[in-house]
Amino acid sequence: RLRGLLAHYGLSVQRRDEPFHLGLVPELAAAASELALFVGDPGHGFRAPELRLVLLDETEILGRKMRRRHRRHAQVAPEAAVASWRDLREGDYVVHLEHGIGCYRGLEKTAVSGIEVDFLVIEYADRNKLFVPVDKLHLVSKHTDAEGQAPSIDKLGGSAWQRKATRVRKAVRNIADRLLR
Repeated sequence: RLRGLLAHYGLSVQRRDEPFHLGLVPELAAAASELALFVGDPGHGFRAPELRLVLLDETEILGRKMRRRHRRHAQVAPEAAVASWRDLREGDYVVHLEHGIGCYRGLEKTAVSGIEVDFLVIEYADRNKLFVPVDKLHLVSKHTDAEGQAPSIDKLGGSAWQRKATRVRKAVRNIADRLLR
């Protein structure tokens, strides 16, 4: 839809089937094409005049989000979802869907290809840290424990979290099977 709209106004567009990521900035800055169209949702745009780069998302161009088919991914329970990094306090226990339980240590700005990017810092066992870009916030949820006890922190890169997740998926499938009988 957007490509057709731009072509209607005589603008040459390079279509990219990969999602935009900051590693592409040098390539885009050197490209002869004036416009590049990426698949994916950056969440918001940004401007880097020194690189002659402007990134706009659909909302900034079209005024509303287009409906997309969502691939099925592991999801965070709505009551535990973190809507914003502002919902987190340093010291909160959090769960990253791929890496397990860690401790939130704050927000850190880091320059990536000359552009400042915000990262959530999650500390795991052995004081290893994971830096999660804020655009991947959907992978993080607050850890909730009915008993109020501190959870066991996972080891970053360890297999314990994957084993736990596999056991839980299997248990949920078994419960669903029993309910459907």
